Amino acid sequence: MTTTKQDKLTAERLRERLHYDAGTGVFTRRVGSGHTRAGDMAGSVHRTGYVRISIDGGKYTAQIEHINRKRSDNRIANLRERRHRVALRRPARQTEVERNAYFASLVAERKQRFGW
Repeated sequence: MTTTKQDKLTAERLRERLHYDAGTGVFTRRVGSGHTRAGDMAGSVHRTGYVRISIDGGKYTAQIEHINRKRSDNRIANLRERRHRVALRRPARQTEVERNAYFASLVAERKQRFGW
């Protein structure tokens, strides 16, 4: 399968090019390309803290919510589904009082929206 930079990366193509180790969270290359070889670790940590991987001329960053808040720790046990709205509102570090106030605001919002 030949792809170009303009083509959308599919799950099938990703699996052809990379291997994911769920225990370590590391992606390795199945196929060498240019200056990389099969078996090399894929990607590097971007300035945002997420791992960015180049495939077929495109650069891809997985912005997944990490339980321990370490954006480069991609072990499957450390990942959870990202709820975009909540992720944007929640500060990185919270005291217990801030956390309680945050959850109280969510409850108040739901009471207002859903009438309970």
